[in-house]
Amino acid sequence: MLNTLADGRSIRVFNVIDDYNCEGLNIDVDLSMPAQRVIQSLERLIEWRGKPKAIRSDNGRKLRILS
Repeated sequence: MLNTLADGRSIRVFNVIDDYNCEGLNIDVDLSMPAQRVIQSLERLIEWRGKPKAIRSDNGRKLRILS
């Protein structure tokens, strides 16, 4: 997700949601969201919850299901 602060700077929000349980597992917010940070967040979630059978990625208009 992308939003703008009052001073005009953009912020990025990386959300991980368990669709089955409707549970928010992770929210990262920062001025930038490099790929390495996303990878680290996903690796922490895998350590905590285990590896998912599939990941659904919603990048704006594109929707991908990875398995």
